[in-house]
Amino acid sequence: MPSGTGQEYAAQKNAVGQPANPSSHYHMQTRSPHVCGSKTPGEKEPFQNPNFTQNVSELEVQFPDSTYSSICTGRLVDPEIHIPELTESFLYYKNGTCISEVLLNYRQRQVESKSLLNSNQIKEIMSLSFVFFDPLICDLQEEERVRWRQSLGGNDRAFVSDLTEVCCRRKREEAMRALLVLGLKHDCIMSPLYLTAHSLLSTSILWADNVLDQDNEGSFIERFFKPLVNAFFGQFENARLCWINDVLKTGHVDIGERIVPKVMLSTSDPQHTVLVGEVTIPEASQHELNRNRVKLFIEMKHCLDGLLDYGVDSPVVGLLVQRHRVEVWSMTLPYEALYIPTKLGSFDLILSRFNFGTFFAMAPPLLAAKAIIQNSLTQLSRVRGWPLKSGWRRDTSALAPLPLGVTYPSTMRPLQRKRTGEDVNMQ
Repeated sequence: MPSGTGQEYAAQKNAVGQPANPSSHYHMQTRSPHVCGSKTPGEKEPFQNPNFTQNVSELEVQFPDSTYSSICTGRLVDPEIHIPELTESFLYYKNGTCISEVLLNYRQRQVESKSLLNSNQIKEIMSLSFVFFDPLICDLQEEERVRWRQSLGGNDRAFVSDLTEVCCRRKREEAMRALLVLGLKHDCIMSPLYLTAHSLLSTSILWADNVLDQDNEGSFIERFFKPLVNAFFGQFENARLCWINDVLKTGHVDIGERIVPKVMLSTSDPQHTVLVGEVTIPEASQHELNRNRVKLFIEMKHCLDGLLDYGVDSPVVGLLVQRHRVEVWSMTLPYEALYIPTKLGSFDLILSRFNFGTFFAMAPPLLAAKAIIQNSLTQLSRVRGWPLKSGWRRDTSALAPLPLGVTYPSTMRPLQRKRTGEDVNMQ
């Protein structure tokens, strides 16, 4: 990476018509000290995940109550809006290319030209400046996943294997006694894994009749999701779980807008939310599943904005129940205009004492989520008086309906729009 400021780098780039150092594998401009995971110039990219590309897809979100053609949730922004210029010092570079600028240009052209944007929910989605799934940022997602993921070691795996065997066909009291014996045997009675197993065995979810397809949303939450969440996330100090009818008030939420997650873990006075959850009932269609995932990301983005404004730079956790599977997500803002949702893991909600081996898949993402939440609550407990990343572009400005029949060139155009007073106020 060339030395000097972001302006000098931009001048070198314009002078030769390409990035000044295209041979470097990974580089970025100077980042502020509060940003985690920064790289030094010339450092080799440590995370490569070729298998991740199989999860990269363009999702179509369908809103039956709205007039539109379709909206791709891969890269979202209205091409007619005025976008303020990016801050040169906080952009993401890889292989000599400014990925932040590439994705912004992508998102300008990804809106279907026949969409009338007459739904408030569509406008909300379109106004966001983050990326959902794109191969260009899979390295960032893998970096975040590796940072928080807690893999099971050899002793942990032996503990889970023994627990799976002894819990099979046991009643709750017998299973709890077996858990204590195994914890003493493997010398892990104070470990996070043991406490997680104890929480799971204490819930009713292992002992309920697993007839998911006959449950409506309310009974599904009460019988399966609520016991699981209460067991794993209900013991944090200075934060409480709020269920279904509590309005999300944290972050950048417009006046009069009501965002109501199925569950959220929040502090009070003031409210700062560190976990949100959404549930899609088993008989939901595919477009309802996609729609709920987008809704969860929007809620996580608002929560993350609220934390940053308070001076806390820590991920937000999201729980997404898709039919009988639970997905565990985190969201960060590592670079300007790049809200990165990272899937920490997933597992089946169909659990029983006859198949406790599912705990192998359940433990790592839930342990990672608890570590993230504890980190956020620890930072929130400290006195904060200044916002973080306040000068970064997050949302776009006001939306206008797209004219019908408008097409946009396939080549990427660099952003040339100038920052306006209204744009500054929107930040």
